[in-house]
Amino acid sequence: MTARALRSTAVRVQALRAEAEELEAEIVVLVEAMAPKLLRLRGVGRSARVRSW
Repeated sequence: MTARALRSTAVRVQALRAEAEELEAEIVVLVEAMAPKLLRLRGVGRSARVRSW
């Protein structure tokens, strides 16, 4: 891979991470409004997030 391709890929990864964080925040707001008990369940709430990066 060239340096340009690596740089381009890194920019896309950063943009996708930012988008995922925004979407996750929106999901939390919706779940808090509709089913707040879910966020208190083990393995479901914000602390259950698993990142592979």
